[in-house]
Amino acid sequence: MVLCGFVDDSRTSDGSGKANPFVLGGFLATADDWIQFSDEWEDARDREPKTPDWHMAEAFRIKGRYYWKDEGQRDTRIRELVSVITNHVRYRVDAVMSAGNYDLIGRGKLPRKIDDPYFICYYTVVLGICDYLDKSNIDGKVDWVFDEQGPIGVECVRWFEWVRQNVPENVRRRLGSSPIFQHDRDVLPLKAADVYAWQIRRHLAIEQPQGIAHNDNMEALLRVPGISCYVRPEDLKGLVSSGGIMLKANCLHRNPANSGLMAL
Repeated sequence: MVLCGFVDDSRTSDGSGKANPFVLGGFLATADDWIQFSDEWEDARDREPKTPDWHMAEAFRIKGRYYWKDEGQRDTRIRELVSVITNHVRYRVDAVMSAGNYDLIGRGKLPRKIDDPYFICYYTVVLGICDYLDKSNIDGKVDWVFDEQGPIGVECVRWFEWVRQNVPENVRRRLGSSPIFQHDRDVLPLKAADVYAWQIRRHLAIEQPQGIAHNDNMEALLRVPGISCYVRPEDLKGLVSSGGIMLKANCLHRNPANSGLMAL
């Protein structure tokens, strides 16, 4: 089985111009799954009020570009799209890192070309899902599509073959073709990744500090089997001390067999 994974990032300003937290998130499914997803997504986006180029950051604004009548109309559309996602994806993946931790521990201390939080979260996603598939006894490889990122995206791809040659065999056999970057306006599955990454980032940045539990949409997305990874300060210190080679994170698996949570 070949799975196609689509991943987007989400970041926001804390007032200082720095993004905190930094999130990458997305979903995996087969090509046929994604075709069905795209058909249903198009049906939903073409209903009034139409939402032709969906972005969660824009869609959440009542007086933004989508002309919502009220919050109820907006929330109904978000629920519809979340339902389209959960009906068709097979697995989810996300990686989270505090940009503040990165600035304190990693920035300026890693090789210049990979000195970027995106690079760390990118390979946490790629390798994390390989480990998840292996531990869950799911056969298959993953071909990745990420949202456009400019020069750091190019650097991520340049490292891919080195990573493939230096990871254990049980991980290597899960790695598909070299990842590609595309614009989300051209690739509908990246819209699903945008929904997920935004929900995680908003919860961590706004809801969690106030003691607010997951909203129903995020709860539905988290029920999809998959893996959530947090790059801790000690993980960043290990990465720096290894010269950018030793990548670790604290990961939580949701097992596909019984939807139970398993910390690793």
